Order: sequence, then structure tokens, then C-alpha cells
Amino acid sequence: MILSREEDLGALQKQLDRDRMQECERLLYVAATRARQSLVLVDSSSFYENGPIGRGFSFGELLQILPGEVNHPIWNSLPWDPKIQNADLELPADAPGAKELVDRFDPSVFNEAAVVASCFVRRVTPSSLAVAGGASLHREKSDLATLPSFPEMFVIEQRQDGIDYGNWWHQMMESNHWKEGIGEWTRHFNKSLALCPDPNRGRIEVELFSNAPLVQILLSPELKITTEVPILWKSNKGIAYEGFIDLVAWNETSRNWLVVDWKTDQTKVHAGSKLMNTYANQLKAYAESLMGLAPETTADVLLYSTVLGETQTFVQ
Repeated sequence: MILSREEDLGALQKQLDRDRMQECERLLYVAATRARQSLVLVDSSSFYENGPIGRGFSFGELLQILPGEVNHPIWNSLPWDPKIQNADLELPADAPGAKELVDRFDPSVFNEAAVVASCFVRRVTPSSLAVAGGASLHREKSDLATLPSFPEMFVIEQRQDGIDYGNWWHQMMESNHWKEGIGEWTRHFNKSLALCPDPNRGRIEVELFSNAPLVQILLSPELKITTEVPILWKSNKGIAYEGFIDLVAWNETSRNWLVVDWKTDQTKVHAGSKLMNTYANQLKAYAESLMGLAPETTADVLLYSTVLGETQTFVQ
């Protein structure tokens, strides 16, 4: 695009600013309409000072409630608590019209709002609690972005294959007919091998699982098995655990949860201790969530390594 000196660059800049402002208005609308119970708005001049991509916009501008703008009469007509009117606040000099919007608030209101905002529950996914367990283990952001998201740890040269394999294993276990007998399980596993991204590894690890003591435990008629169990539980520490558990088996007689977490990490050197050190916090979150959601129950949490064909028991 070539512009001459005769072109009205001011009008062009205004249009560009308006386009950016409309995009910010859409983002503000989406953010403000997704709250279910409470909405906390934080405004600061640092958000709309000139930056590397140009000047931003305050809430007053985006809501079009500054003097002379379309929503200004509506803003002025809103009922206000008289206890927090007619107080002065120190405002940035580069915020024209903003003083009129907030001069009815006492500064203590903002301090109180900050305290309340700090009490909001923090959402934590148990899988995010995994930590690196050794120099040979790596965790990349691309691993976390893979869907479905499993926090697997892979050696560098096999990372992408590992992600694909981990997804395949989880899908195979999720779709297994756990209510059926070992014969149906075996047919399902063999059929799933046709889709395995690493067939040789898949055959070996399916064989290991079929002969593992865990299979005899899961065959117990007292267990009601469910896969990909969603959890959302608020702890007393201001944290809400939200995520999915690979497999949960409920024993009504003993009022006990049996949790199985599949791990496809390719590490054999000190594998048991490494895996438990890496995923202990994740497994703890699973146990706390289930026992918190169902008081007077107990939980046994097992970590199953597909490479070793062995389970590790999480000790709380």
C-alpha cells in the first residue's frame, strides 16, 4: 500500500485504533460473560499505557462510558452506595475523564477488593504437579499441548513417538470392556495393536500387562471400574483440583477407591523411584480429591509402568 502526503493519515490511524478497540471489546465481553458466580475486574493505567504495539484501552473506554460517549448517561444513572461516594483518588494524569468514573469510591474499597480477590480459589490440574525426576527425563510445553494431554516424560530422541504411544495406550485402556473377563480384554488389546504407533513395543507391553498381578486385582467381581473419571474438588488450602483419573475401581464393601495411573515413560534405570518421585504430588492430589468428595472412604493409588509391567504404590 502506497500513501501520498495528501492522504488523510489521521483518519486512517483512527480507523486502525477503532479496529483494535473493537477486538478488545469482544475480548472483554467474552471474559465478562463467562463468570458463573463472581467477576473481579482489575484496571490499571499500566494496562493501557503506550507499549510496543501501541496504546491500550481502559475499561472506561471499552465500555464507552467516558463523558460524551454513548454509554455515559447509563453509567451515571446506575445506583451507588452513598457510603462510598464523594471520595478523591489520585489518578494518572494521562487518563482523561477517568476521575469522573471513580471519584465516588473510597480507596479502602479497592483495598478490600484486593483482599477478596486474593481469596479466590486457584484451579490446579493434578497432571501439572508432575516434576522432573532425573536428568534423562524431559518435559516440553509441546508435550502438554498434545491432545489428549498426558504429562508423560520422554527421552529427547523419542519424544514425539512417546507422545503418540502414550495417547494410544490411554485410549486402549479407556475403551476396554472392564466388566468382561480376561478373554474379552485380550481380544480388545490385540485388536488395538493394529493402531499402535510402535507395534513391537505395544506387543511387548500388552504381554507384560496381561501377566501383571494388577490384572488379577482388576478382575475382582467386587470392583466397579470406571475410566477417565472427572474430578473437581476444592481443598482447604484455597486450591481446586480439576482433571481426569485414568482408572478408578470402587469397592462398596470396603468403601475403598483403587486408583490406577498409567505411565508410559521409557526409563528403566531406577525406574520405580524415578516415576514415584516425578508423579507423587499428582497421585496425592487424586487420593485427596476422591476422599474429599466421598468422606469416610479410603484410597489406594497405584502407578503402573508399561515399560516395566509393574505397579508402584503411592504411600501417603
